[in-house]
Amino acid sequence: MTKGTVKAKVHPVFTQRLDQLAQVAEQNAKVLKAEEDFRLWLIPKNLSAKDLFDIPNLHKQDFDRTEINTNYVECFKEASAMGTVADVISLKHQIDYVAAEERAFRFRHASVCRCIGHMGARRFFQGTGPLFEYIKFVEEKTIQAGGVE
Repeated sequence: MTKGTVKAKVHPVFTQRLDQLAQVAEQNAKVLKAEEDFRLWLIPKNLSAKDLFDIPNLHKQDFDRTEINTNYVECFKEASAMGTVADVISLKHQIDYVAAEERAFRFRHASVCRCIGHMGARRFFQGTGPLFEYIKFVEEKTIQAGGVE
């Protein structure tokens, strides 16, 4: 078995999100201790959308995962120069973390109608669709594939 080539890095968009979250958390902790007067609202610093209802552009810059996704794909491009398992784990974590923060941000700034629409569609699919059976199927196949030599 050959060892993979390290191809991953900690991407700036991930680092920026963590740094800003730490700053806001520190400020909000001071508010709870009455050391500061007001709580910060978490609005990403580099948000390119001029309006919080500019839905198509809301993710640009602060939540753009294009570079991380490209890096993830690079780990699988050549069979002779695959990335490491650690690369895949780290990049997937970075992608998922930034995506989860984007979803939370969008939800916090969505209209009531939009939130109800998302909730209704999600609940309908979870209750009537094959989602959970598909998730089980993927996990079983992933485990089986890991045992193949």
